[in-house]
Amino acid sequence: MYVAYSDSYTDDGQFSWRFFFFMMGLVVLIMAGLFYFYSRRRQ
Repeated sequence: MYVAYSDSYTDDGQFSWRFFFFMMGLVVLIMAGLFYFYSRRRQ
């Protein structure tokens, strides 16, 4: 979470919402994929 937040600042100091939501979307997709594969393996 902190990496997505800190990397969302451009070189001139402006915060990029588009990049922040892109990075958070990737994190959520990775977590959902891992949860899916883990729950499938347990059955």
